[in-house]
Amino acid sequence: MALLNPYLHFVGTTEKAFNFYKSIFGGEFQSFSRFKDAPPNPQLTPADMERVLHVALPVGANMLMGSDCPENMKNDIKVGNNITVSVMVDSKAEVDRVFNALAKGGKVVMPVADMFWGDYFGRCVDQFGVPWMVSYHKSQFVISRTFKAPLQRLWEAWTKQEDMSQWFGPKGSKATYHRHELKVGGITHYSLIHPDGIEIWGKCEYKEIVPMKKLVFTQCFSDKDLGVTRHPMSTTWPLTMLTTVTFSEHDGQSNVTIIWETVGATSEEQKTFDSSMEDMKQGWGGSLDQLEVYLKRS
Repeated sequence: MALLNPYLHFVGTTEKAFNFYKSIFGGEFQSFSRFKDAPPNPQLTPADMERVLHVALPVGANMLMGSDCPENMKNDIKVGNNITVSVMVDSKAEVDRVFNALAKGGKVVMPVADMFWGDYFGRCVDQFGVPWMVSYHKSQFVISRTFKAPLQRLWEAWTKQEDMSQWFGPKGSKATYHRHELKVGGITHYSLIHPDGIEIWGKCEYKEIVPMKKLVFTQCFSDKDLGVTRHPMSTTWPLTMLTTVTFSEHDGQSNVTIIWETVGATSEEQKTFDSSMEDMKQGWGGSLDQLEVYLKRS
């Protein structure tokens, strides 16, 4: 199902405008970012960096969105052409179909591509002069936990084999690590024995390691031979997941945030992931419960 929402463009007054709209409609911004929060762009001025890159305000079942334009594009924005129709669809394939149909006979402003903020996105103007944004946003599962433990100890619990085997996995399970290579491109290969005796294998490959700050790795079900297998209880669960774990410390306590998202999922696999948020909350929550107990006693 496609969702249509208005997208407003301003020359440096987006924040003021959206605070005005919020005073009328109420609610809180679902997202708010500035150009300085995006990857570096040498064409942006210091003033541009403070401008609003994206803001979204829920209004009932709809979303009012907007952004500032950089200084070098201000002449392109005029009252009357500063409203774009944003259409959000439920798959990349549907983005391609809708975008190509809208752009036929019109103009491609920004070709469809994966964007740094996570959307598959493109901009065009149709044959009647109406500007469009077409996007697909892949959902993520996010969970955080704060521990009364030093950051160094939390980092070790996530990176040392002897620590990981004490807490990782669903409640009541026992983890055994058969291979653990903490390096970019390294493999972690493990098995979990559940309370009912069922043995499940898993495999991770590290993509990014920033000591004491971040771990990024792909994760999949596996077997004893390091193969890639399906979820033993769901044939439509995504084959590969991307796990991003960030670490921080404040006032003697440490925090971990886990972001889980699919990699190369089919539409059916993505739907399975999207409908399993509560199960993931229970699963990861159980692991973090075990981590908390382990940190207290170690």
